[in-house]
Amino acid sequence: GGDLLVDGESVSATVQGPIADLASRLARFGDQRDVEPPASLHAQLRPYQRQGLSWMANMAEIGFGGILADDMGLGKTVQFLALHLARRPTGLPTLVVCPVSVIANWARAAERFAPSVPVVRYHGSSRRLDQLAPDALVLTTYGTVRRQADALAAQHWGLVAADEAQNIKNPMSRTARALRRLPA
Repeated sequence: GGDLLVDGESVSATVQGPIADLASRLARFGDQRDVEPPASLHAQLRPYQRQGLSWMANMAEIGFGGILADDMGLGKTVQFLALHLARRPTGLPTLVVCPVSVIANWARAAERFAPSVPVVRYHGSSRRLDQLAPDALVLTTYGTVRRQADALAAQHWGLVAADEAQNIKNPMSRTARALRRLPA
């Protein structure tokens, strides 16, 4: 918004609606804050991990997503678990979508770094979303998201993580479309 010069004439422009909301959120992003790792996190974050936690928390606070693309083995999982713990007061569960081959890794990491967090595996024949704890970490697969999109979209999520996101690199795929339907 403001005054614009159009063909030599000054024109007043007012931004309204969704664009005004976006501009407001982007302006708030300039006021980024450092986020301290929660006391309930059973890990000591390195400086770059603390920076990743703060960046993800600030992005989530203004309603944006992001890609955490640290090299393999540098602790993306522990950074995300720290974010989940930091956002616990929202009272909304977190969904982690990943290949079936890493569900057990996520469960072990949660048990190690965030043992107070209830972990629910939404995979296999006994999957259920009823009676989720407000701070639950729900682990599922890309295939389950594709097949159970309606059930997953009926739940409001505080955060959704797409681990190994190359699985949704084609935005027109059924899996990518199903994942975008999830309210978070």
